[in-house]
Amino acid sequence: MAYEGVCNSFDNYCVCTLEYNPMCGTDGHTYANECILKCRGGTIAYKGKCLAMQDFNRCGCACQLIYLPVCGKDGRTYANICEMKCCGIEISYEGKCKNTDRALKETKSLAASADSSPNMNADKI
Repeated sequence: MAYEGVCNSFDNYCVCTLEYNPMCGTDGHTYANECILKCRGGTIAYKGKCLAMQDFNRCGCACQLIYLPVCGKDGRTYANICEMKCCGIEISYEGKCKNTDRALKETKSLAASADSSPNMNADKI
């Protein structure tokens, strides 16, 4: 017998709400909320669901696995600035892209207008 007496089932017991506000722990697991993460001895890596490893480093650079999303001028959300720059994209704004359809249309529209504009230096060739 390992123990005599009344078992204490409350040794590692935390009272947390059932609120769903996902947090990614530094262990790579998604927790339902910060309370549950901390109750299990975890540390917050970032707010939101944990991303799969393939969501980081799409372009092959050695970037840190830190999720600080940025929206690129191509209308795509990148895990962080390093990844975005590695892919050769300029930043549109910090945070996830809000309306990727609109951003892509604007990008394509700008590219199309640049292609259709007359070349002012054509007569100097």
